[in-house]
Amino acid sequence: YRMEGSEWASCDRSTGKISHIPKCVSGEEKKCEFPEKIDGGRRVEHHAHYAKYQCNEGYRMEGSEWASCNSTSGKIHHMPKCVKGEEIKCSKFPEKIENGRRVEQHEHYAKYQCNEG
Repeated sequence: YRMEGSEWASCDRSTGKISHIPKCVSGEEKKCEFPEKIDGGRRVEHHAHYAKYQCNEGYRMEGSEWASCNSTSGKIHHMPKCVKGEEIKCSKFPEKIENGRRVEQHEHYAKYQCNEG
């Protein structure tokens, strides 16, 4: 299996709910292009199928700070959004996902890994 999109799960800082769970699939991969800047923020990490964004001072992240794309089509299916306001604590990230598991957890995001096979 391979990871489709980001291997990181994240939560919506405005609601505390988990807004993205990684997905393990089979097939060929395609790289994605993520913009350097978004309204009220900028890209701080760039990988083949996901990118991390950070909001400028005075803004907070609405939803996940991770942009992700479909690794088969290259189409971006989630982009972060920066809005004015304060952050809210997140819900608990699930330990297991279909064909994978959580391997790292932080306050607003968690990393997942696919099973072999």
